[in-house]
Amino acid sequence: MRQVAIQHLIALGDEQIQNGFPDAGLLQLDRALRLTAKSKSPEMAQITLSTLMPQPLWTAAVSPQRSDRTRRLEQLTQLANQYQLLNPIIKAQALIKIAQAHQAANAMPMALKTIEPVHELTKNLDPLDSNGLALQLDIAELYAVLQPDRSRKILNQVIERLEPLESKTSPDDRHFVLNPRYDSIVRIYGLLGQPDLAESFAKRVTLSSNVPANELSAFEMQTRLKPQVSLAIAYANAKQQAKANQILTKILNSTEDASVLIDVLLQYAKAGQWTAATQATGLLKNPQTKFRARLDLGVLADQQGKPDRAIELGKLAAKHAGEAGSFSVGRDDVIQWLGLWLSSEFSTNALLPVFENLELYVYDDLVDSLLRGAVKQKQESVLKQALVWADQKAQPNSPHEAIMIYADRNQPDAAIRSALRAKNPYGQLAALASYYQRMQQPSNIAKVKQAASSRLAVETFGDVKQITEVGIAMSAIEAASGKLPAARISVRQALQNAKKKLSKDAYFVLTRELANQLLFYGQPELMTLVIAEIPRERQAVVQELLQMGQTFSGQFSLRHSSIDSVLRGLVSSMNLEPETSIETLTNMADLQIRKNQLNEAKQTLRVAIDLISKLTPEARNSRSPMLVHSIMKVNQPDLFPPVIASISNSDIRQMMQLLAGCSL
Repeated sequence: MRQVAIQHLIALGDEQIQNGFPDAGLLQLDRALRLTAKSKSPEMAQITLSTLMPQPLWTAAVSPQRSDRTRRLEQLTQLANQYQLLNPIIKAQALIKIAQAHQAANAMPMALKTIEPVHELTKNLDPLDSNGLALQLDIAELYAVLQPDRSRKILNQVIERLEPLESKTSPDDRHFVLNPRYDSIVRIYGLLGQPDLAESFAKRVTLSSNVPANELSAFEMQTRLKPQVSLAIAYANAKQQAKANQILTKILNSTEDASVLIDVLLQYAKAGQWTAATQATGLLKNPQTKFRARLDLGVLADQQGKPDRAIELGKLAAKHAGEAGSFSVGRDDVIQWLGLWLSSEFSTNALLPVFENLELYVYDDLVDSLLRGAVKQKQESVLKQALVWADQKAQPNSPHEAIMIYADRNQPDAAIRSALRAKNPYGQLAALASYYQRMQQPSNIAKVKQAASSRLAVETFGDVKQITEVGIAMSAIEAASGKLPAARISVRQALQNAKKKLSKDAYFVLTRELANQLLFYGQPELMTLVIAEIPRERQAVVQELLQMGQTFSGQFSLRHSSIDSVLRGLVSSMNLEPETSIETLTNMADLQIRKNQLNEAKQTLRVAIDLISKLTPEARNSRSPMLVHSIMKVNQPDLFPPVIASISNSDIRQMMQLLAGCSL
């Protein structure tokens, strides 16, 4: 069970890294490393290293930007070297990655010290083993910078071993077995300043398929092009920029696949050829691919601690955004980076082509990111313009950052105008009224109520679903104004009307949506009325509703409320089965942990533990591991006794083994 605890900590840390909490994620890694060292087990060391290496958590731990990287690199090195029984391939892979981290931080003596034992370790591997060849090439690549003569010697040995493989490898397996090795050789010769030899191996790369080039998959195109990219980098490193540009231009003209083209430029930039990669974006024919490539390069530059380069790429993207027509912006990190950068570094005039040409479904996300960035950077002119953009387009059922900013800035009239422009104005007004209720601002609630009533007076509705949703929103506004009894009556009337006119299944779908909306509006008392209408056999949907509500905690509707106490109160008031309540609370605690809300998670777990005595013995034994895992995450050993006390004697030993992860 100690193994499970280690893997769980690494998975949790990786998730926290991806959710934007690097310190919390690395804290989980530290716990996993201490637990591994405490085990004094070679098998456990192997599990820790093999679980950790593919994860973003490893990248964060060894990042040159972190001041605590040296300590973690020492711990990882000790872990890899301490146990003689460790799988030699995993050990070699770990030490190579550690040496690469030292090299990336320009700590060449440490890189050399780390790689020395790896060379000896890999000499004993099967000379025809694919893993052995890959490790030898990784070592040669490190030595290419540290000790070039030694790199050439290792490289020549690998090339000799490749000869028998060429004759034994079928054409269909070639791109899996040989092509990656040829790419490594091309890259190493480039580092050694021998682009002519690099080119001879780039020509050996072949495809297993007879499919025409224009019908190749993205994977096959990347397989074919990667050595060519390495070759271009080789000529660039050798100061033969004209030849490098010629190869790169040919690569970029060989396909129209956006993902392949962007990957090529990212490879080029990662090799240090930032200027060439930036200039090469101008060679891309598709305006949308060109725009996206510049954004992705900007994100990479930002991640590598190159803010000036990131700003240059952002300006370049914005300058030519008008050429791209209607385009989309994908990953969250692109949106967050662009929004933050635009707010702090650019004028609103330059932003116009970006926002005028964005596809509608992206518009809200990017404008909201820009608004948050403008507030953070205190860019008043950008904030004003972004608020105008936020009011121009609005997505249905989305929490609008603009409304929240107006409310925070004590501009209720502007907040109401913005809410009325939304495609779901009653929902936005209901959420705004709940916000003013929490802020104890009755005069502003009255303004919201008046605006909603005026809009309602001239409204025409299309169907019973719309009438019911608007009725629920108006009830939430009544509740916020202090008229909870009247609001309850209105909710019941709306539900009764919908129940008469809708089928059983349609009514269930509607009640589910309404419950979620009321949670969004911050009105848990009214939500319980709606949830009571959900058939008992379908109340598992309550867990989903609560999880969805928890995700709102960092957004507009519940940002200034205690979402955690609201949700915990809902669980206790909905008369769910104890087992369902515990599962719901445990899931809620996990969401809070992922948001780094550890104190709130502890409170949620306490509520769950209070319910455990109500379970049957079988249910206790099935639910207790869930609670133990969550308690481990918040590092709160004082919560264990009531859980342990509820477990049958036959399961105590197994549970105690799992708890080993908490004495960290």
